[in-house]
Amino acid sequence: MGAVWEQRKLGDLAKVISGYAFRSEDFHDTGVPVIKIANIRNGYVDLSAFQCVDEKFLALDPKYHVKRGDLLISLTGSHLTQPNSVVGRVAFYDSTLSSCLLNQRAGKIIPLRDDVCDQRFLFYTLSMPDKSRSIALMAHGAASQANISPSQVESLVLDVPDVQTQHRIASILGVYDDLIENNLRRIKILEEMAQSLYKEWFVNFRFPGHKKHGPRPTSNESCKPTKPNTPGWHPSPLGPIPTGWQVGTFGEVASNSDRLRKPLSGMEREKMQGKYPYYGAAKLLDHVNDYIFDGTYLLVAEDGSVITPDRRPVLQYVKGKFWVNNHTHIIQGTPPVSTEILCLCLRNLDVSGYITGAAQPKITQANMNRIPVLLPVHELLHTFDAFVQPVFAQTLVLEERDINLRQTRDLLLPKLISGEVAVSGLDDAPIGIVDTISDDGPYNESSDSERIQGKQLDLIPIAAEAPASYSTTKKAGRDA
Repeated sequence: MGAVWEQRKLGDLAKVISGYAFRSEDFHDTGVPVIKIANIRNGYVDLSAFQCVDEKFLALDPKYHVKRGDLLISLTGSHLTQPNSVVGRVAFYDSTLSSCLLNQRAGKIIPLRDDVCDQRFLFYTLSMPDKSRSIALMAHGAASQANISPSQVESLVLDVPDVQTQHRIASILGVYDDLIENNLRRIKILEEMAQSLYKEWFVNFRFPGHKKHGPRPTSNESCKPTKPNTPGWHPSPLGPIPTGWQVGTFGEVASNSDRLRKPLSGMEREKMQGKYPYYGAAKLLDHVNDYIFDGTYLLVAEDGSVITPDRRPVLQYVKGKFWVNNHTHIIQGTPPVSTEILCLCLRNLDVSGYITGAAQPKITQANMNRIPVLLPVHELLHTFDAFVQPVFAQTLVLEERDINLRQTRDLLLPKLISGEVAVSGLDDAPIGIVDTISDDGPYNESSDSERIQGKQLDLIPIAAEAPASYSTTKKAGRDA
């Protein structure tokens, strides 16, 4: 016998509250993180940037505290014409931050009884396009400042089965989300290990063969003259660097394709829906039926969100066929500097001094091209590339798997939430999904770390002998 579904108001199942009204002077760079409406994305909470308040606010009513598993909703946003910032976005908070607080207009949906309502089922139900639309249509206010009240959200009518069926639906869909999250964690581990290797070789100067150069002098003035091709240290604008290494500029080792950019309006993209990614300054914005670029590129945000909280540039490493708007620089490395090495280099740079504009921060092509870049000997770059290229390749594989998992989940979601597909005959782990994390078994954080670290143990030291020289003359056509 199938599950019995009935229509219930959200308010019969859960209480919707708005966050605490912090004052502007309460916010600081350190302390207890605060989730604002901008942090609530479609389906997830984005903590790539956040403000904090003093720990004294931990004494606030527990309803203002956010913990893993909480269901959040944006009570302010835009209207339906701007889906990425639309009011009523719901997100399932799964961060492991020990303490987090909720700002005003960032709402929380709190189930009244666990034996009547499954919180994750509620998240999937409210994520349905028809429910998102219903919430957004309740909003009032200007185009960029649409507001809904907690009571309006509570008035939303939902189709709800018994709690056991809710658990089953949430469990099945949760398999997909858990696998997606596992892949994201694995990607993070891979990126951190590649970055650590870059820092060890090219920032701390503990590269293979570094002992031949002796201890690094404390200043340029402390460098002792050496004969040509003799290991040692020589002065540079970046401080003492090994013999044979040079300091150039970003523009000398990067090819820029900004001239090929072509922005598309939302209306144009609506008519061009397809399979090719359409990137903006900081993220994937859409998919269209045509592409401009085909290859491996580094996208560097040009204006808007151009810098991270730790003052690094906003980057996207992409591969394949794609389209891009005019708010991000299109970059490739020029031999012997690969695009991957450029990516790791920029992730290690403080670019705050190269940003212009207060209301609209911008990294111009001219400013980006003058960023000083350390240029190790060619042999060392080739050796480094041999270790990091597979790491970047694996991150792309995992990202592609996550895309496929999301697509499958999104196809299954409406069928389960509507009751079109009965859950009684379905397993918790849908067929073919368990093996999608990795070709070599389930996600294992420590094994990934050890696998990459092991590459450093097997390195054969190479001497900095007779390095190939870098050209300081810019190639024709490199600038857009």
